[in-house]
Amino acid sequence: MQINTQYIRTPLAGARAPVAARHEPAEAGEVGDSFASTAALNEALKAVPEIRQEEIKRATALVESKDYPPQELIDRLSRLLADEIAGQ
Repeated sequence: MQINTQYIRTPLAGARAPVAARHEPAEAGEVGDSFASTAALNEALKAVPEIRQEEIKRATALVESKDYPPQELIDRLSRLLADEIAGQ
């Protein structure tokens, strides 16, 4: 594997630390609306299950299958790995 160093950036000499942006104080109504939106979002997130049972069932079925992963996928991956190792 090769690393392309062309995209690695180095810090500029003498660069200053970023200055925090100045914000105007929010109007009273804006803060209340923002808080209400945040509270509604938090409630919606509580309703979403952390574990999706349908994905658990799907993964379990794949793991139990003798045909997973497909032989073609294993062959292709092994060829890619062999090509990568041979090229080093």
